[in-house]
Amino acid sequence: METVIILDTETTGLDTETAEIVEVFALKMEGDFPVLRRADIFYSLIRPNGVVPPECSAVHGLVDDDLSSAPGAEAVAADLVTFMAGCDVVCGHNALS
Repeated sequence: METVIILDTETTGLDTETAEIVEVFALKMEGDFPVLRRADIFYSLIRPNGVVPPECSAVHGLVDDDLSSAPGAEAVAADLVTFMAGCDVVCGHNALS
């Protein structure tokens, strides 16, 4: 049975060279008719190194004050990798490169 991760992020912009991730959501699904359990959800805000531009806040609703006490990207990335361990497929929601 395959394990699929649906991954969604919010960022400080669309430029892949400079934008930072400020929110991540991942949902783990197994089987044809998965049962959703709390253990199958990963969610975290992420404190960026820079500021969130107003035009990005208008899209996702996050402002600098919302993120000031959030963990940094490295800590969240480590937790996300642990959550995703053993998955077969990762599907990005609106993923652009």
